Amino acid sequence: MLNNFSICYAVKYCNKPHTPFLRSSAFPPEKVEALQHINLLPMAIPELLSDREEVARKRLDSIYHGRIVEFVSSYDEAKQLPYIFKVILIEDDLKEDVGASDILYISLYETLSSAEVPFFKNVTTETLRDFYFLKIKDKSPIYKEFTDLFTNKKPVTAATQASRNIQTNCNIEVARSLGIINECPPNQATNNNRNTENSINLLNAIRTDLSKNYPSDLVIPRSEYLVTDFSVDLEYSIHAKEYTKHTLLRNNTPEFAELADSITYAKSQHEIDKENENDFIKAYQQEQYISSTINTLYASSTLTPEIKIDICNNDLFPITSAMGENIRSHNTKSLNKQMQDFTKAVLKKSNTMLDYISKSFNRQIKIISNFPLEWTNLDGLPLMIRHNASRVFSSPGYVREKLLLNNQEIPINLESLNTILVLSSFKRGDIISNHLRDKLEKVIRESNNPEVRDALQARAGSKSYISDFEPKIVFESVKSKEDIIAALNNFRYGIVIFDMHGGHAKDGDGLLELSDELLHPYDLVGKAAIPPIVILSACDTSPADRSHFNTANAFLCAGAATVLASTYPINSLEAAEYIERLYKRIRYYLPERIHLVKSSLRWSEFITGLNRRVFFDKFLKHLSKKYKYLTPGQINSAKLQILHALEINPNRFMDDFYYFLIKITKLTKATILNELSTHFTYCECLNYVQIGSPERIVIVAEDLIAPGQT
Repeated sequence: MLNNFSICYAVKYCNKPHTPFLRSSAFPPEKVEALQHINLLPMAIPELLSDREEVARKRLDSIYHGRIVEFVSSYDEAKQLPYIFKVILIEDDLKEDVGASDILYISLYETLSSAEVPFFKNVTTETLRDFYFLKIKDKSPIYKEFTDLFTNKKPVTAATQASRNIQTNCNIEVARSLGIINECPPNQATNNNRNTENSINLLNAIRTDLSKNYPSDLVIPRSEYLVTDFSVDLEYSIHAKEYTKHTLLRNNTPEFAELADSITYAKSQHEIDKENENDFIKAYQQEQYISSTINTLYASSTLTPEIKIDICNNDLFPITSAMGENIRSHNTKSLNKQMQDFTKAVLKKSNTMLDYISKSFNRQIKIISNFPLEWTNLDGLPLMIRHNASRVFSSPGYVREKLLLNNQEIPINLESLNTILVLSSFKRGDIISNHLRDKLEKVIRESNNPEVRDALQARAGSKSYISDFEPKIVFESVKSKEDIIAALNNFRYGIVIFDMHGGHAKDGDGLLELSDELLHPYDLVGKAAIPPIVILSACDTSPADRSHFNTANAFLCAGAATVLASTYPINSLEAAEYIERLYKRIRYYLPERIHLVKSSLRWSEFITGLNRRVFFDKFLKHLSKKYKYLTPGQINSAKLQILHALEINPNRFMDDFYYFLIKITKLTKATILNELSTHFTYCECLNYVQIGSPERIVIVAEDLIAPGQT
């Protein structure tokens, strides 16, 4: 499918080994500079024809695709990318005449530049505009509808200033992408917290002013806050004893003392701007700044402020590791306390920065971390229940780069969800083999019951489409990798569910257990057509205490846009109930939202809505069990009112939650908040986390035309 609007920047892969701490691409300094410069250039053709304010408005509304940087193995591969406007960064001589090409080539090195191949540092918006009018404009009739409103405005200096460090670098560069300079010399900076707040507040002020002065009815935010930390590859925490000075010396490791010191530093240190004589530490500091550059390219697409919190491996790994041991040994008594410890550690290291998102609701939050920061309890609610949160792992960095630098929207409609594929594999006699199938077959029978259909018809009134949408479930038993590849390559819809055992040993990678063999999901890369939405009803597919060469990341490498994955082993019956709820939400909620309310939504919001319903349902059961005087009638009444409020008022649902729960149960708000913050901090549904880019998947209604596709 050809993308008419985006400007695709193509960059060759680095052939060097991945970096040691984040497993990222080992970009040389000049390529990092090129990526930083790309951040200052337009990301879409309409931006070539707009003034600064209109560019900012388009990015804030998320009407068009975000920034797209594709890493390619060759220039021939870059030529085949499905974009009308392509900019290819070359780093060696081209053996072709570029003058006749409709691709803009720019050079990584000044020695390779020419009149037709400008040096990247000399490329400006005007360079891209000239190429657009010369080579691109006549390629599509849609461009004739565009009005050229471009004005070449000089950069402006913001009143709010911040000095550059690892906490502010991303925000300063996001502002620069709009031609706004907000950087002050280090000697003029205030204290570190205030300095970071200044960089966030400027972007928030820009967003607020745009919303007031340039109102739009087509706002569907892709990302409103980016939450990041300093976590590195968990290998160094899982196998900490292998990286001590003594062990490295015994293994004859060169520069063993310096290497051991750098690993200790990376696992515990967030003040990385201080000079250091250790070359390994210098390399780690560089890794973090290159990571910040990747974050910037993502955040500038939507003018998203970054909240960088001071979390390192040593702050959370002992907690997530202990939780994993307890869950795997079926000892759940201490999980609530451990979740409280998790939240305390995150809040302590956030230095109040999470206050930006602790009082609001239903914001689009993107997390980049090797830890499930979405569990953090903010004023009584886990972040992933309070907001629409999804996460990308910090490592392997090459997976993070792939996800953050391709921000092409994936518009889907109800037809894309009309058939759901369930791939199932268990050994003969496995007691859980039919849990999911039984649940789904039961809900389909109930949904097709005439009494249920009549009730839905009565609710819909004259809108008969609500009960007409009947997504089909295709169950397919698979025994081998070849069976899975064949099933996926014959499937053309949007969702696949994997129903099987999963595992992830301390010393290994993530895997799925088939009836005849073990499947390493990375073996599917390049062989199977993976739908954009993958649901893993299996244990340990995104474990919080294992390496991040996990099952979820494997499916993202293979082509999925988002994976619903498990942070630890899961209960099979509860997993089946969760998938049952997912099916019901697709069958009943989506048609009403798309056809009756006529309001598009992102997949991240859809899954968060499901998690909220499960979370509050479990919480009411918790109250019923603890407060014996509450009758089933009271609990059911509260449930109906609260679940209704979650859908009709998602931006203020806790107001309604407290109102109905207090009114019906007579519990005080303080009692309810104490239960949420202290006694109900762990719930099975928190095991199901959104990994990847669910915010890129837009379920399109009449209020939003699918962006730039032919």
